[in-house]
Amino acid sequence: MSKVKKVKGFTLIEMAIVLFIISLLILIIIPNINHQRKNAVNVNSNAMRTNFEHRPNCICRSIPIPRLQR
Repeated sequence: MSKVKKVKGFTLIEMAIVLFIISLLILIIIPNINHQRKNAVNVNSNAMRTNFEHRPNCICRSIPIPRLQR
């Protein structure tokens, strides 16, 4: 009787499915990350503008601070 040696490893189909799932997750995550980054910049800008607006006797009060468009 001859022994059949089984090859251990992944098939091409399994690797393709894994790459497809990873690429789908990346396509879902990247737009959300960019959106959150823009929100963080807007929050930071609004906080800085609020700090400048509430400072008494500041020379900066005479300089208009532009508001960000959403």
